[in-house]
Amino acid sequence: MKYKGEKITSDNVKSFFEGNILFYSDKLFSVLPAYKKEQVIYRAYVCKDTCLIEKKCKACGCDVPERFYVDKKYEKRKCTFQDFMSKKEWSEFKITKKINIDELNIEVSKIIKL
Repeated sequence: MKYKGEKITSDNVKSFFEGNILFYSDKLFSVLPAYKKEQVIYRAYVCKDTCLIEKKCKACGCDVPERFYVDKKYEKRKCTFQDFMSKKEWSEFKITKKINIDELNIEVSKIIKL
């Protein structure tokens, strides 16, 4: 994940390492719990027409999909997705928003493999 955004801060550096470590660890060893992996897929889906096409976050300029693995959204600009939710919050969110992860994953997979 390359940082192309604003001033470099300790939070930006932390996010850079968090995103890269989780992205590559999950690719190699499937380390993310299912509920977090689903949220990564959801984040990619809501950004499929913007950030995924450009291969960088429109809010902060960081590379995607690595940015989707960072726990917190970018606060200084409007970000399309929320912070990672707890397992319970995510389950309720999926029900409320009628989210079908399998359908979202099919759409996202047409653009990128997570």
